[in-house]
Amino acid sequence: MKLIIFDIDGTLTQTNTVDTLCFTEALATFFDTSDFDTDWKNYKHVSDSGITKEIAKRLWGRSLTAEESSQLEELFISILSAHPANSFAPILGAERFIELLKKTETYQIALATGCWKSSAIHKLEKAKIDHTNVPLATSSDSPDRANIMKEARIRAINHYGLEVIEETLYFGDAVWDVRACGNLNWRMIGIGENINTLKKIRPISVFEDYTQPREIIETIDAEPDGAGNGR
Repeated sequence: MKLIIFDIDGTLTQTNTVDTLCFTEALATFFDTSDFDTDWKNYKHVSDSGITKEIAKRLWGRSLTAEESSQLEELFISILSAHPANSFAPILGAERFIELLKKTETYQIALATGCWKSSAIHKLEKAKIDHTNVPLATSSDSPDRANIMKEARIRAINHYGLEVIEETLYFGDAVWDVRACGNLNWRMIGIGENINTLKKIRPISVFEDYTQPREIIETIDAEPDGAGNGR
């Protein structure tokens, strides 16, 4: 049994643009300033909760309270929800590929994303990607991406009753995904528009989308080369 964990933004849904636009607007409105870094890779933890915590400390000199965090998340979702459905298109072939994996007895799937849980569910539903009974870990669980990914694995083990996992693989689209997989010693498959950049950071297999399901399955089934085997 192999466990396959997917990121969401840029990996299953074409939402990097709308997410960045709405997240930036929410932050500017909430903190009443646009004087913050919008190059997310400059933050210690590239996740909704990680970025907001760091901005709060830079601007206010303290962490957000639980109530403030909830207010910011609600503001973000309200801004996100105002955008039309076509802003949340799936990556080509993503819906069918997820359904293909669900129907097999060889793989189990989970989701791990740096966005808040409410945001993750909104995007999946708008993109019509069925996440029913799929374990999900998000930035609502931890600001640290590697911890989010580990939590998704734990939830998958418990949800599916997995006693043995041959390998854990991660599908992602960003440089922080590559780094997190390296820290966890997981094999990664790159998806989306940034695949050439991802390959420069770490040797990984990449695909533009999910329109080559047979080739992707063959890559999943390939024996790990000893680095990043995800045991």
